[in-house]
Amino acid sequence: MRNSVLVTTLAIAGMALASPSLATDGGTVDLVALQAKDPSTSIQRLYEQCTGTNVRELNFCTGYIIGVAETLAQNGLHKSTRGQSVCWQGLSIDYAATVQVFKNWAQKHPEAWGLLRYGGVMWALKETWPCK
Repeated sequence: MRNSVLVTTLAIAGMALASPSLATDGGTVDLVALQAKDPSTSIQRLYEQCTGTNVRELNFCTGYIIGVAETLAQNGLHKSTRGQSVCWQGLSIDYAATVQVFKNWAQKHPEAWGLLRYGGVMWALKETWPCK
């Protein structure tokens, strides 16, 4: 399971890093490949879960974002995966802050709502805690 999450992380991150509207390096990417085939896995759905009042959905939102954040932070410890990571070594990061960062990012990027939720969380966190 852990290896499949890392492989997925690297694959999506690799595609996402080239997106001119969603990443920072100015390349291009086929956004069709990043479209959520199932709407329940989209950025929009995760945003709805994160902003709703249903406790189960709020818990899912928090858990999902924490899982992505921890994976990206782990990648940040290794130079070979710095492009697919966040760097917050030495910082005290509250998990509620990671959820808020995603919500803020999703509000600013409604054009990305149909894409896979993982990408949205990754882009939001990388924008806030980039590796240098």
